[in-house]
Amino acid sequence: MIIGVKFCGGCNPGYDRKDLLNRIMKKNAGHRFEYAHEETIYDILLVICGCSRCCADYSRFSYDRLVIVSTADDVPELAPQI
Repeated sequence: MIIGVKFCGGCNPGYDRKDLLNRIMKKNAGHRFEYAHEETIYDILLVICGCSRCCADYSRFSYDRLVIVSTADDVPELAPQI
């Protein structure tokens, strides 16, 4: 499973977004994570927003499933292990 990661612009982050990504990757080991590119179709697009406003623009990305996180406590299990 390929998971594209898109960060917000970081204008008002309330937590360490990189730390959250590391925890999500650890919880979802076995899947391929990469910074999202517009020309790639992702199984999951993971949008990490630093606050509840969630203003990150992900309209140019292609994906099968969208997951948006906006708090440090939101560490989703993205998919079963393959």
